[in-house]
Parts: sequence; C-alpha cells; structure tokens
Amino acid sequence: MDKDDPFLRPIRPIDRNEQGRNIYIPPMDEDKKVTEDQQHIKAPLGKEKQGLFTWAAFIGSIKSFISKVSFRADSQTSQAAVISRDPLTTYLIEFKELLNLLRDCDHSEDIPFSQKLSHNWHHILEESQRVKLGKSESSVDNERLEMLVTEIQFYPPNEEHNLGYYLLEYAGEDWYPFPYMELIRRIHKDYIDAPNSSLLNTWLEQLKLLTS
Repeated sequence: MDKDDPFLRPIRPIDRNEQGRNIYIPPMDEDKKVTEDQQHIKAPLGKEKQGLFTWAAFIGSIKSFISKVSFRADSQTSQAAVISRDPLTTYLIEFKELLNLLRDCDHSEDIPFSQKLSHNWHHILEESQRVKLGKSESSVDNERLEMLVTEIQFYPPNEEHNLGYYLLEYAGEDWYPFPYMELIRRIHKDYIDAPNSSLLNTWLEQLKLLTS
C-alpha cells in the first residue's frame, strides 16, 4: 500500500476555528452577466445624457410657467372687462336681452317677464339721471340713449297711456292691465310681420350701438 496516495490518507478532522470561514465559489458566466447588467443600470449617466435630461426638465418648467402666466392674464382680462362695465351699460344689456326674448316669443301674458322689463326700465331711467347729474360715470352715448328712451317711453304715439307709463306705474306688481298686454303683443306681432322694418328691430339695433 502506497502511503503517499492521497486517497489512502486518513480524513483530517475539521478544526472548529475553520468552520466559520466563508468558502468562495467563483461566479458562473451567467452570474457574471447579471452582475454586469446590474452595474450598468446603477452606473451614473454620462455627461451628455445628464445634459439632455437637464435641458428637458428646464424646457418643461418654462412651458409650465408660460401656461400659468397665460391663464392668469386671461383671467385678469375677463375680470377687468366685467369690472370696467358701468351700471348703465349693464342695465342696457339686460334690457336688450329681454327684448330679444320678446322678439322670439310673445310674452304678453308672461307676468315674470313684464316684472323684469319694468324693473330694468326703472334702473335705466334712474342711472341715466345719475350720469346726467355727474353722480355716476358711463361710456354710453347719452344723446343716443335719450332718443331711444323717448321712443320707448311714448310708444305708441297719441295714446292716453303708453308703454313707458305701464313700465313705471306697474313696476313690482304681480299683475298688469289688459292694455299693457296688448302693447307687448303688438310689439312682437309687428316684428313677426315685418322684422327689418319693425320698431322692435330698431330698438335692438340702437341698444347694440349703445352697448358695443
């Protein structure tokens, strides 16, 4: 028996101090590939790519800023338009909207409509008087407005009680006399019969000029 044969040598007992030692196992080729991929992912971007990402972030922040500024500017412009509208102009616009309703439909028996018409007419006369006395300001052409008020106030001519009388006398009432309802019906009918030459169309054109 050859004593130098390693296979015939007795097994050496393991030293307790060696039990805690780590045994190194070299990585396989596939493990090396995974490790290299992970290092590639964790590796910092190059200077060129970092510059591109920085530039993209800068452009995004500029677009966001411009969007916010534009929104604020549009909002302030719309608010300024509302604030700059004087009371007389506001009342005339509301009156024009009511006449547009009368143009499209017969409101002679519509009490809420007549109440709004009377209420608005009262405000127009009151505010125009304030402008005349210098107690209020308005961009409305006062001379043109006086002509329109006269036409509406004394419609129809040569009548004992005209439209202006009913609009003032029955403002706030929950009923209107039959002659007034007949006037409202006539205004609507005249427009239906001859839209371009009707008095209602003339009033609407005048109101458009006054409020533009």
